[in-house]
Amino acid sequence: METVSKTLTSGKDLKITIATFEEANALWMAVNKDLKSVNMASDVEIDPNLIKDLFCTVASSKDIRQAMQPLLRRCLYNGEKIDEKTFDSREAREDYLEIFEMVAAENLLPFTKRLVQKYKAIIFQIMSKSQASEQTTPQI
Repeated sequence: METVSKTLTSGKDLKITIATFEEANALWMAVNKDLKSVNMASDVEIDPNLIKDLFCTVASSKDIRQAMQPLLRRCLYNGEKIDEKTFDSREAREDYLEIFEMVAAENLLPFTKRLVQKYKAIIFQIMSKSQASEQTTPQI
């Protein structure tokens, strides 16, 4: 399994061992299920309310938390394997959300990388056509 090394804001080390496909896919499905209720339409402004909705949806999801457990257990936090007691101390708890985000990102981004590239090109083509038609349409 591939391992990714990160340095947390606190200065502590995090070693993320990438999950199996089944484990990462369980997280992918949980995130999709829970985030479909967040309004991310193209006309929605990226503002503090959207960020709050995304954060609270993920942070309060039992399905996402459950899917993250095997992924977190594969990690080393400051040289120690993460387990159910790792975040009992206040000091370690300060790193919890950053670790959660990093582990989730390393395991979810491979699912979206090619799609983002593909749809970015499609969106660019649509925008180019739209701008071209605006420039050729006579102004009244």
